[in-house]
Amino acid sequence: MAAISNYAQVTQWILEHAITLDNVNMSMEGDIYSINYMERTNYPLVFVSATQPVTENENYWTYNLTLYYFDRIQEELEDANNADSLLIRSNGITVLSKLVNLIRNADWCYDLGYDNSYTLFGQTSVFSDMCLGVYTNISIKVPKTSIC
Repeated sequence: MAAISNYAQVTQWILEHAITLDNVNMSMEGDIYSINYMERTNYPLVFVSATQPVTENENYWTYNLTLYYFDRIQEELEDANNADSLLIRSNGITVLSKLVNLIRNADWCYDLGYDNSYTLFGQTSVFSDMCLGVYTNISIKVPKTSIC
């Protein structure tokens, strides 16, 4: 396997591994609001977004990413604690936890900064579909290679 170091390689690795997890039908990268412009979204999905600066020093790149888990709800929920909402968020926490552990244990990951927290989000008007989900922030330190 070729060395993984640059942003495209790291992101592609995450997307390829996210789609293999239970309760994930799609994985994407980019601006989170681009979901609104897609013709078809196959929920549930994992979305990777660079929400903070990428930093470098002499030997390492540090990629600061937000990992999102979304699922679509069929109708507006009156009660944010109903069974569907709780199941979606529970699945999201499980999926993101598994994905973070896969990254942490990857041979290309030198260090993973992560505060073990998951932020739940509910129905919001910023997405065209009614979605619920979870997100977490991570900071991946990757050794530089001559391939970059």
